[in-house]
Amino acid sequence: MVLGLDLRLLSVEVFGFTQQSRTDYPPYKGGLVAEVSGVGWNEECSTGFTVVRSSVYYGTTSGHCGEAGRDVTIGNDYLSRVSTSAYLPTGNIDAAIYRLPAGHQTKQVYISSGSSKTVSGSYSNGELVVGTRVCTSAGISNARICGNIYLGDGQIWDDIKNKWSYHLSCWPWENGVGTTFGDSGSPVYRTLADGTLKAAGLHAGSDGSWRSCFLGMETAMNTLNV
Repeated sequence: MVLGLDLRLLSVEVFGFTQQSRTDYPPYKGGLVAEVSGVGWNEECSTGFTVVRSSVYYGTTSGHCGEAGRDVTIGNDYLSRVSTSAYLPTGNIDAAIYRLPAGHQTKQVYISSGSSKTVSGSYSNGELVVGTRVCTSAGISNARICGNIYLGDGQIWDDIKNKWSYHLSCWPWENGVGTTFGDSGSPVYRTLADGTLKAAGLHAGSDGSWRSCFLGMETAMNTLNV
């Protein structure tokens, strides 16, 4: 089930701990820097939203960050192992989940040193219309990067991978400021009038020159049976 207003979101905060950097852990929040172990290498990515499957709380990131069974760490602290990963290089799905330790979960996104915001719901794919303003709290870029959607749940030509990618929403960079490698998995959201965040999706990548794209939460979570 997709991340939602009530049952899909954790309703408590943890420790009263104020994180000073994106490698401070615990507790878990979206927008932190994570490493996923590989064979002879580690993939540096970003943490996404907290979701629930069968009453178990999971963190999210991009599927291309690592396959099931890989270790996930934040800073010097072990977090978990990837439980389910879906990545189709030809397009469609790029999402993964990993189980969160008890007591380490929050429903928050790290914004900057000492500042986090609470997630209060999520968008369906159909709500991600052209002109919607979204932001991402990008782990590696260590920045809040925003723009207005110009393509909603569509397909783009990936100049880097030389292929079509599907079910992506994209926004053009503003003043040349965009995402970079390692921001994959970062939470993409819209800030509501009450100051809370509404989840839009997981950052999938950029073309390195003018746009960033994300996979909608509805597509990601339905694929992972959340």
